[in-house]
Amino acid sequence: MLRATGPSGALRVGYQWAADLGAWTLAPSESRPKAFALTSRITRHHSYWIDQGPLDLALTFGRCEWLWRDVEVVRSGEDVSILLAERPIVSEPADVKV
Repeated sequence: MLRATGPSGALRVGYQWAADLGAWTLAPSESRPKAFALTSRITRHHSYWIDQGPLDLALTFGRCEWLWRDVEVVRSGEDVSILLAERPIVSEPADVKV
């Protein structure tokens, strides 16, 4: 089973920054088959955009960004839990050769 951890992530509304996430853990969901649960903590947020939607989750893996659109964020204080049932959009930077 896939499990992953990382140092940081971000929540966005479109291209607007809503929050920075600290260290996160991604593990299989106990409540939904074929889904994953991400847990983290909000380290900094924008007072307006954090309460808007839809929220997107962005995680960076090396030089790639994994993006999940329209995620449901469950907040308990600064702790967050996000159920990821869809595959992420993976974007790689274009290599520029001169």
